[in-house]
Amino acid sequence: MDDVLSKYKEFKHRLLFLLEMLEPFLDPVITGTKNTTSEDANDIHLEK
Repeated sequence: MDDVLSKYKEFKHRLLFLLEMLEPFLDPVITGTKNTTSEDANDIHLEK
């Protein structure tokens, strides 16, 4: 059980590190997606 927990903690640490390193690249993509989704929703609302 301790082995599984240690592997989980190691994986979690690596994943968080990777996300932290990629954050500058992911932020514009996420923000762009949110803006596009909002604009598309507004266009659909205006067409009705």
